[in-house]
Amino acid sequence: MHDTIVIGMENWDGVWRRMQPVTQGIARRNPGGKHLFVGLSIDVSHAVRKGRLAAIAPALSWPKPRLADGESNVYLLNTIKLLPDTLTAGRLFNQAFAAAQIRSACRQLGIVRPVLYMNPHYAASLVGHMDECAAIYDIGDDWTSLPQKEATRRRTIREDRELCAKADAVVVVSETLFELKRPMTKKLYHIPNGVDVDRYLRVLGDKIAPLPLTSEWKRPVAAYTGTLHKDRVDLDLVVEIANRLPDVTLVFVGPVQLDDANRRKITAPGNVVLAGEVAYGDVPAVMAGFDVCMVPHRVTPFTMSLSPLKLYEYLASGLPIVATPVSGFRDYPDLIHLASDADAFAAGIRSALAEPAAQGAARQTLAREHSWDKRFDAIEAVIIESINQRTEEISCRQSVPSYR
Repeated sequence: MHDTIVIGMENWDGVWRRMQPVTQGIARRNPGGKHLFVGLSIDVSHAVRKGRLAAIAPALSWPKPRLADGESNVYLLNTIKLLPDTLTAGRLFNQAFAAAQIRSACRQLGIVRPVLYMNPHYAASLVGHMDECAAIYDIGDDWTSLPQKEATRRRTIREDRELCAKADAVVVVSETLFELKRPMTKKLYHIPNGVDVDRYLRVLGDKIAPLPLTSEWKRPVAAYTGTLHKDRVDLDLVVEIANRLPDVTLVFVGPVQLDDANRRKITAPGNVVLAGEVAYGDVPAVMAGFDVCMVPHRVTPFTMSLSPLKLYEYLASGLPIVATPVSGFRDYPDLIHLASDADAFAAGIRSALAEPAAQGAARQTLAREHSWDKRFDAIEAVIIESINQRTEEISCRQSVPSYR
């Protein structure tokens, strides 16, 4: 049994990514422990600069941990960030202030000697300051390859290298990340994302009622779940596919992170729908309104570093899948229609709409090999090994005689 501090790169909200199911799995396997999920900071300086004064209201008092809805031992915390990170002094102050707030939350909850489980590269400053019994860095994306300002990219690379070196263990989700991080780490483990298979099995064969919003879509529907962002989704490819398939509705379900110009571009063909975000619990019901799952991702070093959650969710649903040959999807050419350009993608959707039902059952069988339960077995083994290794190192240091 152990307590845990999980540092995430997002909040515990309606859209779940890797850290939410990982935290939930750790907590349920350690019911006697307390588990603190630290989400995004409340950025006071940014809110002031943008004139969003209402956004800083929660920062007017010292942050307190709160119990996550539906959980018995998972607590949530959003720290307060006062100064811009672009200034070195400001960043150092923010790091020390965040650590103090997290330690305060741990004292309030009675968290003692926790495992420090970190997703963001910028959490490197926390290692050694949480009285942790082990520090684990879980990498879900190659943020060093994401297009960004040069100064930000250099800092990202520096923080990533620092955390790889400091952590007792590094967990990566893809083979690409494994090769990238191998020279930087003490202990390296490849543990991809997973899926709660039973949540999605009912999608196949109309065993679950579709969300009402799906009735607004003209069938057939080829759809995507997840954040719509130009660094992941190939917007030009989507437009070309839509133009080639005027009788198919292309739907994007999830947060839309596009500027107005790109929104206009992607919806210009008239058969592209930006449905917006749905709650995590409603994802299977919205997928019940799909005929085909699509993944028109750009093929870049960043997308090749991923282990997409949607891969396993799509497989568990049994629905036909059409995708560009990016990480994860390219590994299953017998069960996924792979396409490198608009013509092939449009043809893939046509083929997917006509494929035999047996393919769906085969995808669901494969999904069972990638359940979150199996992933949690591997993650828990890493945690236990890291705790034991840290304990042995401390014991060895204490047993070495001091000579003066």
